[in-house]
Amino acid sequence: MNNSYDIFSYDKKLNHFNISSIVLEPKRTIYNNIAQLLGYKGRAIIELVINPKPLVLWDFECLDKDALFNSNFNVDSFFSHKEIANLLADKITILKPRCKKVSGVGSKTKDKYSEFHASGYSREFVIGEIDSEFNALHIYIPNFYVHAICKEHSIKRDDARWKLGDKSTHIFDVDFMNEWTISFETRAASLDWMNNRFGNVGIFITTIAKLWGKEGANKKATLGDLKNDLEQLFMLLSFANGGYINPILYCSYNRDDEDKQFIYFNSEKEISSLEDIGRSWFMNVSDIKKYIECYDEFSSLLRNGWCSAYKLILANYLIAISTDSWQIAASSIGAVIERLSYLLLVEDEKDATVKNSNTKLFKPGQSKQRLKCALEKIGLIESRGIDDINYVSDFIDTRNDAVHPINQKVPDDKRWELIRYGIQWAEEMFLYRIGYSGWYGNRISKSERDHQPFNAGNGNFVPRYFVKKT
Repeated sequence: MNNSYDIFSYDKKLNHFNISSIVLEPKRTIYNNIAQLLGYKGRAIIELVINPKPLVLWDFECLDKDALFNSNFNVDSFFSHKEIANLLADKITILKPRCKKVSGVGSKTKDKYSEFHASGYSREFVIGEIDSEFNALHIYIPNFYVHAICKEHSIKRDDARWKLGDKSTHIFDVDFMNEWTISFETRAASLDWMNNRFGNVGIFITTIAKLWGKEGANKKATLGDLKNDLEQLFMLLSFANGGYINPILYCSYNRDDEDKQFIYFNSEKEISSLEDIGRSWFMNVSDIKKYIECYDEFSSLLRNGWCSAYKLILANYLIAISTDSWQIAASSIGAVIERLSYLLLVEDEKDATVKNSNTKLFKPGQSKQRLKCALEKIGLIESRGIDDINYVSDFIDTRNDAVHPINQKVPDDKRWELIRYGIQWAEEMFLYRIGYSGWYGNRISKSERDHQPFNAGNGNFVPRYFVKKT
């Protein structure tokens, strides 16, 4: 690849990019050379910014003065376009650049310009042929906090590429969609940065996921083939992470033709800053592999028209576990429970008679009864030694107190306890629905040690809910 850009130090012998140049780095200049914008040649400086918000910043100065002067170029019309033509720089293409500032030097006697300078940003760029096939794909992930929680269950390896500090990398492999394997690799320095999430802030690339075919070198695909499934996988992982995680950088590897490899950056998806990540159900003894194995069931749910509903559930769940406001937490988790209850009692129900009866539960005034039915559906019942149903009425009153502040029923000192029950139920409803059978956190324990798993003492964990056969 051409030396005019330096996003990574490329080594053909090793056939990989030096990941130490981008992990935990706030920004990097990726190009400083001749480029083309709107057909005019000039000098472009392109900077990849990761923290505080992943973006591509670009600055272009036109050097083609004669062509500019003899054209119909106009600064005002240029600036009026929110998105301008792609900026082309050697093999780099800045897609959908947006202009924030433009200036020009024009003639005093004619409406002509001899110079112009523009700068702006973009959320997307590509190097190489993005539609080309690959044997393996490296995926760069910011703030993969879930790995910091379960790092003790990873394989720890020393990596000679790290020049300073702890050279170890924590790795876990999982099967994905029956045809692929993904290896998640997080350096010790990244884990330390994420573990201090009450002292550190911002967004940094912390983890590299390496995807390759289970058939070995013969398995090939394009990013278009896998992009939707990868996006859905990180939607699922966000529920465990306690904040949004989405890849921002993809690097492909083609063993047969190095010229068809590509780098693709896209930061359009939401990413939670480290300080905004809340405490999810996932804990140090939770099984990340079992959770990812639930992807097929989760993906089937989304394919059956549940994508927008899950986005609402995820957004409100992340709010509920990270806010200090009981009103916001109660109303947010209440919305999650309502949507999950409808899925379990109506959308999943195969018996037409039962489905019709359950549908009537979603009429006004039935909130307490439908929540009780949803908890019974997943197995949180007194005959199994679980008394949660006794807290349903007070939880609904707490949610109503948050939405309707007049004539509040629940005392101030009881609200957060009931909200924790609501969050617990929402987590268990979702984990039941996708078929997760591993350990998860206990928000409602009376013990002094907070957020311990259920049945932590006996070592043989069984979820409180029925383990759903998928």
